[in-house]
Formats: sequence, structure tokens, C-alpha cells
Amino acid sequence: TLFRSPYTNENNEASPELKVLAEKYSSKLPYSESEVECAMEELRSKAIQRGCGNEAYRTKGVATLEVFLPKKLNQGKKSCLETKLNITGKELRSRIAQTYGLSEHHLKIIINKKQLETDRTLEEQGVMHNVKVMVLELNYTEEEAKKRNHDQEKEKEEAEKRDENIRKKIGRAH
Repeated sequence: TLFRSPYTNENNEASPELKVLAEKYSSKLPYSESEVECAMEELRSKAIQRGCGNEAYRTKGVATLEVFLPKKLNQGKKSCLETKLNITGKELRSRIAQTYGLSEHHLKIIINKKQLETDRTLEEQGVMHNVKVMVLELNYTEEEAKKRNHDQEKEKEEAEKRDENIRKKIGRAH
């Protein structure tokens, strides 16, 4: 109810009633009046933001995605990204990279505990309005990681062959 009258005016701004409510609760809580007012304002503004996002989704089909960025970018905070759900995972990855200044090919995106598939639409993957999106920034692209893994496997096989040859030579010497 903080996002409605009497706590919010017709311009979606906090009304003086919010301060009165903060005074009332601060006397019952181990927090100062300003801390309570600050927390209530954050709740109030988030509710308004979410309500606007819900309205945009209902009327225009524009979904809001809660994007959790790597800690180095945004101290692990989330931000919101609005999009239609008929775009592909590749398009979303590209949009996230452009919006937040990341390298597109170094991103892994997790939604609903699954890695986002780049060739299917968000709708096809069950992505919905207000979903949480976790963005991971990788040290290597998928191709680079595969090549490194392949090279390491090849090195391991070569080392095993060398070891086997050495054991054979030692066995013949005895």
C-alpha cells in the first residue's frame, strides 16, 4: 500500500504521510526515523517500478528482466532490462553486452537454473516477465575454452605416451 495514496501522490512521489508512518515505526524498531523512512521509500519506489513494468507487459508485451551482473561491474546488484520475449537468446546476450559494456562472447546467461540457449527465443525457453537473469563473465569464450581443453587433453595423452615409452625402455634394459 506504500505505492498508493496517502503515501504516494498523483505524480508517484512520496507524500508527507510517508514521513509520519516512518516516525510511527521508528519508535517501535531499533532504527532511526531516517533509516526507516529510507527503507520505506525504497520499498515504495520499487513497488511503483514493478507496477509500471507489469502495466507495460500487459499492454505492450514488454517484459522486465531482473539482471544480476558480475560483482566487478555493479557490486553484485541487479538492474532491470525491458524486452519482448520473442527475441533469441543470442539477441538478449548481445543486448546485455551492449547495455553493460561487456564482451558478448565472454558471457554466460543463466535463467531459471538453466543456461540460456542462443538459437531459441526467450518464450521457447520458458522465460517470463519479472524473471531473474544471472550474467556470468567468462575468462574465455566457449570456443577458446574448448580449444584449451582439447590442447590440455592432447598434452596429457602425449605425456602418457612418453611415460609409457620410458617404462618400456627401462623394462628392456633390465
